[in-house]
Amino acid sequence: MLVREHCTKDVVCIRSDAPIIQAVRKMRREGVGSVVVLDADGKAVGIVTDRDLALRVVAVCEDQDREAPVSQVMSSPLVHADPDETLEQAVRRMCTRGLRRLPVCEAGRPLGMLALDDVLAVIATCLFDIAAEAGAQRQRALWRGHAEAAREELEELYEDVRDRLRYTTWYSRARLLDEIDTLKDKFKRSRR
Repeated sequence: MLVREHCTKDVVCIRSDAPIIQAVRKMRREGVGSVVVLDADGKAVGIVTDRDLALRVVAVCEDQDREAPVSQVMSSPLVHADPDETLEQAVRRMCTRGLRRLPVCEAGRPLGMLALDDVLAVIATCLFDIAAEAGAQRQRALWRGHAEAAREELEELYEDVRDRLRYTTWYSRARLLDEIDTLKDKFKRSRR
């Protein structure tokens, strides 16, 4: 599984010289928990998360500091994922660095965002698939067991009917025994 298959494609970005309050408003308007910070060339250089804003701005800054540039509160250098790396590699990086969001960049340009929620959705889907396959295998095993029991029961039934027919008239008995043998052969061929 590659990162590009599971990341959110819409990335909310802001320029590094934009005021902090603009980042806050953009995050609220877009309903996201982070914005990728771009330099003048449009390359990703950092990220500002809702946690950054809470700990670095609200907790320690004065009102006038909210007009300071985003570059003063962003997390940098930017830890990011390559779109063609495996999801496992990206998740390991997230765990090692304690990150909940990982921008996906190619040649410095943001292409998407891999969030912990995206990873959990993939894991949940995999678990559902595993559970479904385990259930299907269990069902097949039960059916095989039922088929085997049914075969044994039919064989006993054939023998019981054959024993009873020994006491009927010669013509009826021969004809019924032939039909039973034919049915038995058909059953055996159908199992192959």
